[in-house]
Amino acid sequence: MILDEAFTLEIDLMIGCTSGVQKEFFATMKSHLKPIEVQPCSAIFDKKDCAWIKRVVQPKQCYRNAYKVGEHFEFGDLKPEYVEGKVLCCGLSIDHAWVKIGDIYIDPTFEYALGKDVSQEKYAALQEFPLSLVRSYQLKTQVYGDIYRQWLLEQIRK
Repeated sequence: MILDEAFTLEIDLMIGCTSGVQKEFFATMKSHLKPIEVQPCSAIFDKKDCAWIKRVVQPKQCYRNAYKVGEHFEFGDLKPEYVEGKVLCCGLSIDHAWVKIGDIYIDPTFEYALGKDVSQEKYAALQEFPLSLVRSYQLKTQVYGDIYRQWLLEQIRK
């Protein structure tokens, strides 16, 4: 699978106009981007679970949605992971979050809140996180999301 250049265009611009830690941050971010394919929730879940996900998902809340879906299924056999990355929306690369279960990625926000056919969208993952790590960042910041940025800055400062 080939990474769409729309994902790297903005990052390349940031690499070109920054220096020091900022430049390292964006260069590392670019190296982490990997294209992935997302499948509908029904690829993993039955109708009852899909209905629950649809009820919980809120528009413009991808970080919350990904965490809540992962958390709901955390203690079963599925072992979900929280993923932050980018998705193309109207030709623009936007920050986004979704869920990985096994080898399958699902995006409850685009599928249920926006009514998109997720198999037709273009995604690039930056990092997959265990829910325990996501939870620890959320306890510190009291917000959903921005896990990748915080994690990457910690990695660079080590």
